[in-house]
Amino acid sequence: MAVNDNILIVRLHQSRWSPWGYDKQAAKETAQKEGAKEGDVHTTKRKISKEAIKKITDILSKAYAFHIENTMPSGTEGDRLITTNLYEKYVQKMDEFKSQFYAEVEKFIPQYPQWIQEARERLKGLFKEEDYPTVNEIRSKFSMTYHFLPMPSSDHISVNLLNGQLSKVKQSVEEEMKRIQETAMKSLWDRIYENISRMAERLSDKDAIFRDSLIENVRDLCEVLKSLNFKNDPDLEAMRQRIETRLAGADPEVLRKFRNVRLEVAQEAKAIVAEISEKRKLRLE
Repeated sequence: MAVNDNILIVRLHQSRWSPWGYDKQAAKETAQKEGAKEGDVHTTKRKISKEAIKKITDILSKAYAFHIENTMPSGTEGDRLITTNLYEKYVQKMDEFKSQFYAEVEKFIPQYPQWIQEARERLKGLFKEEDYPTVNEIRSKFSMTYHFLPMPSSDHISVNLLNGQLSKVKQSVEEEMKRIQETAMKSLWDRIYENISRMAERLSDKDAIFRDSLIENVRDLCEVLKSLNFKNDPDLEAMRQRIETRLAGADPEVLRKFRNVRLEVAQEAKAIVAEISEKRKLRLE
């Protein structure tokens, strides 16, 4: 099976109406009052209370975090890669987020006029009716969608070109696929480096307070790497197993209580960071 058969392109689109807005008139008046140039003053105001769309914003943030955690960058803005064995998990969870998101939007819509009135009272002279979409318009300001695309393949190009031109197109596609795969695999090593560096830093300082999530994040990393290693890279899998065995199994309470254990784990984390740093240098040479 070709590597491209194991991965898909996934695009997540999120939008919401921004509670913040630029007030050109207020900026102009402030500049005049302070003797500044108008173009050097920027005045923003909260058009609607933070609480009005907090639940909506929280869901969008959680969905985006899940999207990032379970996918890899492709090197093209907006496009990320997902392995086929994560497809079902991704769809199930993202559909849950979508359901929650649109449910909260539907709760917000009938309350919207009340929030506008609250803003009128709060902003006083800075309130402007034109800052607010109508009730019928506001719903369209909120959206969450995702869709998948297959990875391009030089074996499936059907265009009306001469043989020499077609060969160039195929070569271009192959080079792009190689770049995308390299970008994705590099991101996995970077993800390991960032997580283990954080662990090494916190545990090396004997007085530093750390939360259980420091270890939990490493465990989650080991779990997701099983599915994200679409090339079945033996070096990546060996590193994943090493982290799972020597770091992820650490008990946070034991680390807090026994400094010698904490130091041992910190030293192993440092050794892993150093090894990955060396790999990075070799790639650049």
